Amino acid sequence: MYQLVVGEGGVSPEYFLRRMSVGEAKDYIKGLNRRHRQAWEQTRLLCRFVYGAAGGKNFEMPFSWDCENGEEEEKREATPEELAALRARAREMEKALNKL
Repeated sequence: MYQLVVGEGGVSPEYFLRRMSVGEAKDYIKGLNRRHRQAWEQTRLLCRFVYGAAGGKNFEMPFSWDCENGEEEEKREATPEELAALRARAREMEKALNKL
């Protein structure tokens, strides 16, 4: 934990050792990991393009943030009521943006 927070994250050793709580350190590490997420997403996208062009197959590179708790997310179709509600909200947003 010290290596991540102080070494990679740049927090002063004095703050980490004397004032930082365990919960705060855990949150800091989560934020530190989130900071690198965009770079990993770019890497995954680039790998998909290269692999697809070279092999013509799908490339899978799962990350921990793809599904919560390591379980696959249930995929389902939106109901007609949900779609109608989304369309109505989109129209409201469009009207609001057009007034600006």
